[in-house]
Amino acid sequence: MNRMPSFHLPRVPTPRWIRSRWTIRLRSAVVSTVTVALALLVGGAALVWYVSTSASATVDSATQTRLQDITAALAQSPPDRIDPLLLATDQNIVVVQILDESGAVVRGSTGAPDTALTAGPQSNSGPTGTGGPARGGDRRPDRLEHVSLTSATVPTGTGTGTGTVTIVIGASDGNTGDTITTVTVLLAILAPIIAAIAGAATYYLVGRSLRSMERLRRRVSEISAADLTERLPVSENRDEIAALAETMNAMLERIETGQSTQRRFVSDASHELRSPLATIAGVLELGRESLGSIDADLLDHTLLPEVTRVQSLVEDLLVLARADENGMPIRLEDVDLDDIARGEAALVRSQVPHTVVVHLSPTRVHGDPSALTRVLRNLTVNAGRHASTRMEIEVRHDADTAYLEVGDDGPGIPEHDRVRVFDRFVRLEEHRSRAQGGAGLGLSIVAEIVQAHGGDVVITARKGGGTLVSVRLPFVSTD
Repeated sequence: MNRMPSFHLPRVPTPRWIRSRWTIRLRSAVVSTVTVALALLVGGAALVWYVSTSASATVDSATQTRLQDITAALAQSPPDRIDPLLLATDQNIVVVQILDESGAVVRGSTGAPDTALTAGPQSNSGPTGTGGPARGGDRRPDRLEHVSLTSATVPTGTGTGTGTVTIVIGASDGNTGDTITTVTVLLAILAPIIAAIAGAATYYLVGRSLRSMERLRRRVSEISAADLTERLPVSENRDEIAALAETMNAMLERIETGQSTQRRFVSDASHELRSPLATIAGVLELGRESLGSIDADLLDHTLLPEVTRVQSLVEDLLVLARADENGMPIRLEDVDLDDIARGEAALVRSQVPHTVVVHLSPTRVHGDPSALTRVLRNLTVNAGRHASTRMEIEVRHDADTAYLEVGDDGPGIPEHDRVRVFDRFVRLEEHRSRAQGGAGLGLSIVAEIVQAHGGDVVITARKGGGTLVSVRLPFVSTD
């Protein structure tokens, strides 16, 4: 099947001199002027056409109605006996004549000429007969020069007066022509004036709007990266300019928050790295002065723990940096959450002296096994650090949600700090000692991983005292 080739009209580029010289204000004014002018032109043409068509339809309807009424009367009575009202004139019917077979006027309307009006070039044939006689051309008085004639030959009444007569009806649209001329002249005069007024109003209003935009632009140019606390003034008028100012203020607030977070992140990371690096540098300087001073005990209890701490901190920072840049990278597959919890529980029992109570139900989720393992490990390490004697790990599910809960019987977390602890480098005051806790990134990584899996994590008070961390993930049914 052959397909017709498709044709596309070439895009006409805007002339460069218009792009370079015409401002938004001027372009808006020109577009407004041209649009209003075209609208008036189209509207005026439509109005003239409608008035003319309506007048012609009215005249034709009046003519045909009168012709049918006279024809019906003549079918019953001769011309001299028909109702005089059928010959009366009005706004549309200007003249009526009834002609005999010889073309003489038998009856006529008041003021009708005594000579027959012939249907010349301006007359029409009626639907019930033929065009009237055309003897000697179109003979009309001057006052009937622009009257449209319609004629029809019809039979007349029965009896001795039987025969045919010709009905001639002259119709006019009254002052419609003058009205159309007046409207056309008024449109020709007023359309340019209205279009010019519309263009001037557009030029003025766009100028006012652009002045507001220029004030915003200057204000934005004054805001530097060194001080993002500045905000744009918002007009009391609830218009688009005010909405733009509010949007830009919201953007500035986000940039300020991001910059503050970044600076705090760099400062906290530097603070966390400074202490172990100082310890490592001190040990290395000691070794340079006296190699014998570095023994196995110094390596095992000082140097290696600090190196491990730096390595762990750098890995955590890299994880969070990747999450900030491209989102937390995860590899999705079906994972049995209870199997991960079982393995981590065995590892915890070998590392902490606390009682570890485990409640596991077969629970499957769609996620990254290594990432979910890291979530559970961070939670168990945190719980083991703060527990007094007991830790609890529970995995369960309901119809559509999988639950991973880790609890401890430690001092607990105040309610006002249960959201803040997920921020980076946050350690509660009573646990800020590096010997007691990490760098404050564990729960931040947990939150990032859980969010990447489409879940959430909350901290509540454990029954009997302590802390309960609940991770909720979408449940995958094995049915």
